Amino acid sequence: FNADPIHKYIKRDNWKGIVIEPLPDVYREKLEPLYRRHEGITTVNAAISDEDGTRKIYRIAFSDSRWATGLTSFNRKSLEAAIESGYIARNARKDGITLPRSPEEMIREEDVDCISVPTLLKKYGIGAIDWLQIDTERFDFEVIKLFDPASTRPRVIVYENSHMSREKKEECRSYLMSLGYLVRDFGRDTLAARDLTDRLDLFFTLEQQK
Repeated sequence: FNADPIHKYIKRDNWKGIVIEPLPDVYREKLEPLYRRHEGITTVNAAISDEDGTRKIYRIAFSDSRWATGLTSFNRKSLEAAIESGYIARNARKDGITLPRSPEEMIREEDVDCISVPTLLKKYGIGAIDWLQIDTERFDFEVIKLFDPASTRPRVIVYENSHMSREKKEECRSYLMSLGYLVRDFGRDTLAARDLTDRLDLFFTLEQQK
């Protein structure tokens, strides 16, 4: 978590907000201790979903390394694609881990608590969203839509684009631009902003602002 791109700003500038992690063990061992002494941050052990309750999530079965937990997804096919591409084998080899005999043994499912965006906003008294940071392994566009930016109007949305197909990437970009956001890719991440105060204009070229 301390490798996340905005972590240092949260700590340095005493940001206030909500940090969400669906996996109980990752929440308990990594997220909650990291922000335990940071009064401005509330940690939540749940996944963002379209409704409150529980839902099955898929994760790497044989490792709890950062690369492995980072692949956790509601979409099993996302992990299957990582297996087929050799990504999982390469990382396991670096960690000195012997892979299970079959691909089916590499993935396990578990139930996680889920919270809807309306419940999240109401429960934690969130009246406005300044910065929405998303990294949900191929689920980023769906999470953006769950936050309904036409209504909640986050000033800034940052999401991971590296796992999106070209079509999905363009669909997400067009969706945000239709809501008045300027959108620009920065490597594996995309920044969308609807309010260029606080020098956010430095992140966009004059051509993109036309």
